[in-house]
Amino acid sequence: MATLGRYCKAYPVKSLRAFPNWPDKTGGLRRTDSGSPESEPKPLSDDDYLFVHDNFIVTNGIFIDQNIILDEVSPEWRLFCEQSLGFVVPPADAIASHEATETSVSIPNS
Repeated sequence: MATLGRYCKAYPVKSLRAFPNWPDKTGGLRRTDSGSPESEPKPLSDDDYLFVHDNFIVTNGIFIDQNIILDEVSPEWRLFCEQSLGFVVPPADAIASHEATETSVSIPNS
């Protein structure tokens, strides 16, 4: 069963690709059809969105353990997320109070 993280925020792919060590691996991309492993990965355009989670892992969807695009969290990646993207995880009590009513997924204006 897929797992929701405590917090994630969506960013356009073009913003994430600005990171100098952005991976070009396709293993975590969603598939073009029903998700079968034999189908081709759906290529990402600059206008697609990916999700940065509270642990700085990036996925192609809201689940923290599926469609993983970036899972090698380096100090440089954290710094890029915080300084270039403005990614800030809300305090735990703010997340906990929000979890009582809905899942926290934030999509910034582009």
